[in-house]
Amino acid sequence: MPDGANVRLLFVTNFFPPAAFGGYEEMCRDLAEYLRERGHDVAVLTSRHRRAEIGPDTPWVHRRLHLEMIDRPLINAVRIWATPLLAARNRRIAEQLLVDHDPDVVVVWGMWNLGLGLASYLENRRPASTVFCIADYWPTLPAQVTNYWSSPARSALARPLKGLLAFLWNVGYRAAEPPKLRSAIFPSRFMYEAVAKRFAPGAAWSVIPGPIDLRPFAAVASSRRQRGERLWELGFAGRLTPEKGVETAIRAIAAVRSRPNPAAVRLTVAGDGESAYVDRLRSLVSDLGLADHVRFAGRLDKQGVAKLYAFTDIQLFPSTWDEPFGRVMIEAMASGTAVVGTATGGAAEILEAGRNSLVHRPDDAQGLADAIETLIADDHLREAIVAAGRNDASRRWSLETVGVRFEEALQRAAGAGA
Repeated sequence: MPDGANVRLLFVTNFFPPAAFGGYEEMCRDLAEYLRERGHDVAVLTSRHRRAEIGPDTPWVHRRLHLEMIDRPLINAVRIWATPLLAARNRRIAEQLLVDHDPDVVVVWGMWNLGLGLASYLENRRPASTVFCIADYWPTLPAQVTNYWSSPARSALARPLKGLLAFLWNVGYRAAEPPKLRSAIFPSRFMYEAVAKRFAPGAAWSVIPGPIDLRPFAAVASSRRQRGERLWELGFAGRLTPEKGVETAIRAIAAVRSRPNPAAVRLTVAGDGESAYVDRLRSLVSDLGLADHVRFAGRLDKQGVAKLYAFTDIQLFPSTWDEPFGRVMIEAMASGTAVVGTATGGAAEILEAGRNSLVHRPDDAQGLADAIETLIADDHLREAIVAAGRNDASRRWSLETVGVRFEEALQRAAGAGA
């Protein structure tokens, strides 16, 4: 296939916006739309998650696959016994789309909760033209059915029964073989090396930063609110889970407020999570007396997040785990917002302390508070960090820069499979 030729692509992913949980799905969507704009024929096969809520969809998005587990514990207790049937049905659905769409390249994204068997099936069907875009740890994680049986029953009375059923399940269940990952693209060198600990790296493995459509965020950079004299707006955007470090951010606000001549700060937390954890965060805010200094905005769509960045002076990224990449940081930089974060995992390939960001240690609320106060007190440093972040976002991570590299990689894969 000649360079520059248009190709037919089938993206396969567990979730696809608006039925999304994080940046991985947003990357998939942004690249699909970019490639379609470039003239390529892209179809997406994803799960039925939130299909009824979403309603009519674009014709090229097929929400048909069955997840291993759903967010209904009682139903899962019955559904799990149909796992082999659901896996077989997913293979038939994928096979039908392979026939109908006849893609030059199959691009496999997140497979968590769909099972490794489907990824293996696709790779075996198109061994020379299947490319994995791996932006989280799913190839190294156990199947959801394994997690289900290894977790204790919620009721003590039900635990002996679940133990017996788990024994019977393990006697008859045969786990699917994982894919070989012959060809794979990773958003960071960190993610490449993490997966390489479990899989043999191939000659067709490469690192290309995650594709991000930065246009909505760059647009707000020129229309940011003017700095007032009284209140500094801080922001957090992401999933509300313990590893994202939201508690550290809240405690940092308390630390800033407790110091002599404290700056007037307010933190807006944008995102959602399990209700029990969100309640825990709200209780922490109440216990620390921060009701006037921390507000919860809920989950925002892309335009809502862009508006948040335009309103925010400093964006916090206090993650405590090894992030595969760091999409939120790049969005904030493109928006002209100063970034403070932890250089964990792939984020270390984005954050450069003192140049495009300030960095603190994970779980270090005092260190985060110090960084916040430094940016508030030093206009020159803050403006320099903002300028460097905007330049990096445009030069290194824009969809126009990264998308071309993905396009060329997928065109090469199409040629290899021809």
